[in-house]
Amino acid sequence: MAIATLTVDLVARLGKMEQELNRATQLSEKAAKRIDESFAVLKGSLGTVFAGVTVGSAWQAFIGDTAKLGEEISRLSQVSNASVEEFQRMAYGAKSAGVEQDKFADILKDVNDKFGEFSITGGGELKDFFDTVAKKAGVTAEAFKNLSGPQALQLYYNTLEKAGVSQQQATFFMEALGNDASKLIPLLKNGGAGFKKMADEAERLGAVMDAKAIASA
Repeated sequence: MAIATLTVDLVARLGKMEQELNRATQLSEKAAKRIDESFAVLKGSLGTVFAGVTVGSAWQAFIGDTAKLGEEISRLSQVSNASVEEFQRMAYGAKSAGVEQDKFADILKDVNDKFGEFSITGGGELKDFFDTVAKKAGVTAEAFKNLSGPQALQLYYNTLEKAGVSQQQATFFMEALGNDASKLIPLLKNGGAGFKKMADEAERLGAVMDAKAIASA
């Protein structure tokens, strides 16, 4: 996945630079020159990646790795009970908090499993949450029905906030939901403002592959 990761990063950087070039006519000649120089550096970096590899084989590797990346995103999205776009936007934010996308998918899988367990048995690891925090906040298990993994995670933290739990209690309940889930607290605060900000950035940088592109890959 090393080439895939680098490819996504380079595409994101190219997208951002292209936007800057589109505004170049409004910049001074000196500023526009800096952007051109940045493009030259980026092209050199891309050349280094494929140094010693024929153009044909490099392109084949690029296409093959893009296909693998699309397949991986599809798999993780299904595990997370989220659309491919929703998962990528959220995973982009999670990475900024030190949670890689495969780990983030594991957390969302735990969210789905534990809420599913409680809805069927009325017990499990979320029983304390519903018996204490959710009851205090006036939130029932019904509110979590038909939500995607990311939506259920956000409502879970919103409920903790509404109940007025302490930071220590919030950490405890988040870790009860999934290992390392507490790392996502800064992004989940204030209705998920952090996640929304990072999702906008991901879209702006072109770091989100849509479902059609993934299917084509």
